[in-house]
Amino acid sequence: MFDYHIHSKYSKDGCEKIITLCEEAIKKGLEEIAITDHYELYQNPSVQHCMDFKGLYEDIKNCREVYKNILSIKMGVEMGQPHHNLDLANQTILHHPFDFVMASIHKLTDKFDIGICNFEGIDFNKLYTDYLNALIKMTQTADFDILGHLTYPARYYFAHSKNYPDWTPFKSQFEYLFKELIRQDKGIEINCSEVFKPMGRTMPDLNILALYKECGGKILTIGCDSHRHEFLGSATNDGIKVAQQAGFSEITKYTNRIPTFSKI
Repeated sequence: MFDYHIHSKYSKDGCEKIITLCEEAIKKGLEEIAITDHYELYQNPSVQHCMDFKGLYEDIKNCREVYKNILSIKMGVEMGQPHHNLDLANQTILHHPFDFVMASIHKLTDKFDIGICNFEGIDFNKLYTDYLNALIKMTQTADFDILGHLTYPARYYFAHSKNYPDWTPFKSQFEYLFKELIRQDKGIEINCSEVFKPMGRTMPDLNILALYKECGGKILTIGCDSHRHEFLGSATNDGIKVAQQAGFSEITKYTNRIPTFSKI
């Protein structure tokens, strides 16, 4: 069992030491984890996200020695909006020993952060159309392995309205996005962070995941997007069940950005 979306103290919204996360993973019977701390990119080139990649790597390296033969620990990163500053994103990847690069969109522009916007009066269909177009642009231009939480806006729309979106109007955009990902040997994640919250679904949900499979998708990771140790690995089994229901028999893990597949 693997968890490929975990945040530590090296994320601005995280607090946990790497060793604490490793202990929690072992306690829950995980075989492998990927630390994927936030690294946000901005359209304004004068704005840069300060990230202590050296400290992160040293902590991971030390824990690899402590827990060798018990737990496999991968150094990942969750790049936010890498298409907003491709030069910086590419240089960051070039100069750090990542096993795994996830790309996500949290902000449509520097001034429009989906996680903190006011959904009152917002047309969700227009917002998500814009979001999918941004995901497509990011997929076509940025270097990454896995697309993170591709239905991310639903988390905040549901929290505001208690309504879950109807994804039917977006089918053609999903198909186009998935074919672009597949063409570039990229994949998607099953983000399990909402499974035990009121929304009660993975991101993406079963229907979208089944469409990805129908389009020929094979590369798939599972992660709980935890920011505290107690949530690490808490819903990976739920993610596996959804993957199986969608027709997948394998999930993906990475070493030096090379994917391998494990039966589920």
